[in-house]
Amino acid sequence: MNHLRPHLTGYHRVRNVEETILLVSWSTGRVTGKLNCRVCDKVGLSRLDRHLADLHQLPPNEVDEQMLLCKQWLIVEKLRELRATSPTFPMVSKLDITRPTPKRSPSAPPPPSPGPVATGFLAWSN
Repeated sequence: MNHLRPHLTGYHRVRNVEETILLVSWSTGRVTGKLNCRVCDKVGLSRLDRHLADLHQLPPNEVDEQMLLCKQWLIVEKLRELRATSPTFPMVSKLDITRPTPKRSPSAPPPPSPGPVATGFLAWSN
């Protein structure tokens, strides 16, 4: 990992310092900031691993998978925010453009149905 920063700046010509930091974070899996739970949409968790294991009772391998995805999506969001500022040095990476950010985990159970009235249908009872 020590050679990634020079590789990005030398070979790929990444001149934006913030972009370089985020791309290195993507490769190491280390992020700063609070994460959001994709299972229940709770935001600003400092210990997402404990939240997933204790509250959602996910097995350790699923916790690891969710943690990785949440970290990657946090980095993608930071890249999108950086691109929106129109930085002085143009961004080279396309992670924020090519990766959509889903709102909910594909393995998470769907939210409960709001019922027939909320969907626009009338419920008739006899």
